[in-house]
Amino acid sequence: MAKKKKFQIKSKEDALSLAAEIKQYRRGFHYYLPMMGHAGGMRTIQWYPDTEKYTSCTSAAGGQNENEISISDIVDYLWEERKLINAELRYIEATP
Repeated sequence: MAKKKKFQIKSKEDALSLAAEIKQYRRGFHYYLPMMGHAGGMRTIQWYPDTEKYTSCTSAAGGQNENEISISDIVDYLWEERKLINAELRYIEATP
């Protein structure tokens, strides 16, 4: 039986693919920030069709911070964050 290939961001094209999936399904993509606060934090990337922008919302104990990201900048943003995103993707696919 062939082993299922796990999605990882290895190129900017992969980052573009993830951005397109977030936009298409209009779901937030969440990943863990291990060095954020006492118990870590979460970052959520989401597409909002009414503003035609992505947002990055960072949540940790004590508060949250939300930033808008334009369509043209989302690929660069996902590319820069790929280490944490790839770790989350590996974790998601490893859990039953």
